[in-house]
Amino acid sequence: MKKKSSIINVFDICVIAVAALLAGVLFLLGGGETQSAGDGEENLSSTVTYTVELTGMMNNSAELVSVGDELVDRVKKYDVGTVTDVTVQNTVRQVSNLIEGGSAPAEMERLQTAIITIEAPCTQNDREITVGGGYTVRVGTAVSLKGPGYYGTGYIVGIER
Repeated sequence: MKKKSSIINVFDICVIAVAALLAGVLFLLGGGETQSAGDGEENLSSTVTYTVELTGMMNNSAELVSVGDELVDRVKKYDVGTVTDVTVQNTVRQVSNLIEGGSAPAEMERLQTAIITIEAPCTQNDREITVGGGYTVRVGTAVSLKGPGYYGTGYIVGIER
């Protein structure tokens, strides 16, 4: 029987070199340092007012939205604030124009859009505004909200600081 030698061969050196190279690349891409929460960022507590557009609400449920309603995120159950203003209008969607070709805006008679202004206490820093203990408010973020007797989905369309 042959004895195994404990001498490092060329294959072992190649594996070690590749592993070291990969670790170096990951270190450089990751920034090489961790950033702490208090690293130049101040968390300020204040109030934020933002506007949400809930589209496609069925059976006149948009008319149930009223000033003073407390809204909650339907997925994570975060408190997202209190309704301070609401505007209800018919939903407008793009439909195919078969006569002239292309598409054209058309009002949907049975669907409504609620444009809701919400006010909430928040914590904000340089990167984000957070309400309800973890709900991040950003323009363009998809939302799914519920209130007393209604729910809807849409997008955050504006923020006032």
